[in-house]
Amino acid sequence: MKDEPVDIRDVLLKMAGKAFIDKTVTFDGDPHAYTGEAAVKVGLDIVDLVERFDREFSYKKNK
Repeated sequence: MKDEPVDIRDVLLKMAGKAFIDKTVTFDGDPHAYTGEAAVKVGLDIVDLVERFDREFSYKKNK
């Protein structure tokens, strides 16, 4: 079986979407879930992280 490359940005944005829609965020191995307003804040932090990845990649690609 060939390993498929995974774009971590896509995975993170799906997690952020779940935070906005379902108002819950869980991480593998962590028995606690963020819910409600805390989940939305985590979702916003995840989006900020992805935007930073995009800026950093764009900078290195253009350099």
